[in-house]
Amino acid sequence: MRKSIFALAAVGALLLVAPTVTFADENCVDLIAGQNIDAGDVCTAIVDGNLCVTYTTVGDWEFDEYHLWAGSDLADMPQNKFGSPKLGRFPYKEINLSGGETPVTTRTVCVTPEELDLDEWCDLSEAKVVAHAVVARDSDKDGILDTSETGFGDGDDLGGNSWALGMNVPLCYEFSFDGPGLDAELADIAAGLPYEGVVEIQVSHQGGNANQPYFRGQIDFDGDHVGELTNLPTYCVDLANTIGGGWYCALMISSYNPNVGDLAGIVNEQNLDLANYVLNNYAIGDDLGNGEPAVTGGDIQRTMWALVFGELPNPGQYASGPSSTVNVNAMMGAAAMSGEGYEPSCDGKVAVVLYPVACTPEGIVAQALIAQALVTDFEAACSGVCTTCCE
Repeated sequence: MRKSIFALAAVGALLLVAPTVTFADENCVDLIAGQNIDAGDVCTAIVDGNLCVTYTTVGDWEFDEYHLWAGSDLADMPQNKFGSPKLGRFPYKEINLSGGETPVTTRTVCVTPEELDLDEWCDLSEAKVVAHAVVARDSDKDGILDTSETGFGDGDDLGGNSWALGMNVPLCYEFSFDGPGLDAELADIAAGLPYEGVVEIQVSHQGGNANQPYFRGQIDFDGDHVGELTNLPTYCVDLANTIGGGWYCALMISSYNPNVGDLAGIVNEQNLDLANYVLNNYAIGDDLGNGEPAVTGGDIQRTMWALVFGELPNPGQYASGPSSTVNVNAMMGAAAMSGEGYEPSCDGKVAVVLYPVACTPEGIVAQALIAQALVTDFEAACSGVCTTCCE
């Protein structure tokens, strides 16, 4: 067994030590030992709603002990009358770690928001963390740990009569597309509608105008023929049925709903992520730099047919308007390369499938469409996750 020359001491406060984890979004500072030695890192991250602090040594340093305090105000930190931390009264601690068969080079401690009477950590814009450690090493490689240094996670000088440092951990919400949230919101909308869970949609064909989408549409949630969502760029994804202008009843289903193919008869439901990629990355009037005319409504419509229905009609067919097959192939190629599993950002667009039905539950009455709605049109389509963030 390797031996340590450092004195043994008794463990004080209750430990809350989590398994070592790797964080996707973590904020790291150096573990400063002896005031000027980089002995490792102290990283913070929000994991399962808790603020987790991970100590890790580098080189031949290992841990002999650590003490940790986290809170919202340094005034709440256990301290003496000079403002220096009272490490023995810190709530999270572990000692006598060195000298075992295996060096201790990492420890993770997680602090719940309830311990600070918070609902979640992002109720604060910044957390205060004092991460103390004692690190040791075998300087002359004789098998005995003979060098010891006190260290802190790098941060602001706490003042007082020690060189203790305090970390400032910024907290924020990271927002992302929430497919299940969108499904739930659409279900809630449908549950309160006059016609057995269907919305009403108004469809107007744009006459194959190169500068317009195939259709413009509006969606009416309450049956008064005044659309809550209006002027939506709308594309056909079904060549097996037809549709004219006017008002229809329709099922409104997220293109990310796992059952959208069964619910709306979509032929290539597996390509709806690619369709969303196209709608978010290309717009009418874009110059693709390939020597072809700018992207037209017909280009996007034919791309939708090819991806979602599985057919690529000739340019202008079905009154789709002017179109370049070169442009269509370029968009399809980009979608195939980069669109697998694509999800829009919170300021992006989401394809909502509109499946026209009779104003009772029986039968399709027109071709299926996808409306190019904004994610922000649906409150639940974007959700925030509390995380540590870099300033």
